[in-house]
Amino acid sequence: MQYISLYLSYGLVAVLVLFINHKTSLWQTDRVIEFEKPWKEFGYVFLSGLGVIAIGQIYIAGIRLPSSIQVLEAINQILIFSPAILLLILRHKSFDSAWINVENAHLKILTGLGFALSAILVYSAVGSDRSFFEILIGTYSPKNFPHLIQVLCEDILIAMLFIRLKKATSLNIALVVVASLFAAGHIPAMISKGFPLEEFYSLFLDTGLGFFLIYTINKTKDILWFWMVHFAMDMMQFYA
Repeated sequence: MQYISLYLSYGLVAVLVLFINHKTSLWQTDRVIEFEKPWKEFGYVFLSGLGVIAIGQIYIAGIRLPSSIQVLEAINQILIFSPAILLLILRHKSFDSAWINVENAHLKILTGLGFALSAILVYSAVGSDRSFFEILIGTYSPKNFPHLIQVLCEDILIAMLFIRLKKATSLNIALVVVASLFAAGHIPAMISKGFPLEEFYSLFLDTGLGFFLIYTINKTKDILWFWMVHFAMDMMQFYA
């Protein structure tokens, strides 16, 4: 039932996104992202992803700022994903190459928040024994601020990988590979919640969901709206 709820929630969001994308110019941009050597850039991002995993292991080992303080835990998340963020700076790549365009950023985030509320409404009606307002209060509790930062960092890394792999190969290959990585990114949360190994079949469902979502994001070439939706759905799926 959980995945039916997730697919219905994300499905509604996708329909809304594609409709608004067709009717407005909110996400339209004349910026063209080009790389002289796409495979080389993809390799750099892949290595930065390994760096993220390595720092994540240091975090798990307890070498980190006090996680009980929300602001410091948010900084921990930035430190974990710092290889990807530093890569953009060191390679002199703009944040456009991670699908972050600050033009009308506030409108994109607010629109994404509206999508997130719609997704929560569907999820609460179909797949949860909690009411819409209970989920709303739990999701946007101040204690979840570090998760908000973590999700943004995850989305930046996903966008960087997808953009470069699509340039190096094709749209379909990039969708399959990055959707698989999107699913794999949920493994730490699953482990931390004590999911038994036999439930890891859900990763295949996450891959299908990731394929569908990344296809939609590719239409807008912007992750700011998705950041809001991804955060809300993660709160319901893993941190309810």
